[in-house]
Amino acid sequence: MSATPNPERFFLPMVAVMFTLMLAVSLPLALLTSWPTWLTALIGVGVSGLTGPFITRWILERRERVRSRPSPSAGE
Repeated sequence: MSATPNPERFFLPMVAVMFTLMLAVSLPLALLTSWPTWLTALIGVGVSGLTGPFITRWILERRERVRSRPSPSAGE
């Protein structure tokens, strides 16, 4: 894997990914189980904290690869 992207470009997408993951994990657990809310929130935060940076890096690297690809309309 390449080096970590510029921290200024990495922070906001990482917060967005981690928040989305936290909600995607903790809300279904809270609504579909009888577990305490603090436990489902703790599980959601743990999952998002462990996987969020990796998913963010993957998204940013894919975006960079797509942007660096030559455009098909540029001609041959």
